Amino acid sequence: MTLLEKVCVYNASSKHTIIENIMSSPLVTIDTMLQVEAAADIMIQNHVRHLLVIEDNDINKPLGIITPSDFAGYLKENLNIDYVNTKIIESLREAEEKEG
Repeated sequence: MTLLEKVCVYNASSKHTIIENIMSSPLVTIDTMLQVEAAADIMIQNHVRHLLVIEDNDINKPLGIITPSDFAGYLKENLNIDYVNTKIIESLREAEEKEG
């Protein structure tokens, strides 16, 4: 249950809501050495929107949190739209040639 659901739906006070009652469990983590694609896969497979970033499987020393907005920023900086568009056009041409 999210904080928003707890406070709005059940009319609870956020001041008195304990984190343990709204957090995901078990904790889903990712190692710093894994690829971005692995992070996306882990989030999808575990139905979570945040990943705790750790090093050497040590959850006692968290290094950060990956969020959906981190992915958006990464894609904005790293996705080459011209390359993607070129690949789409090439695929369409190939399909057209096979039909024609």
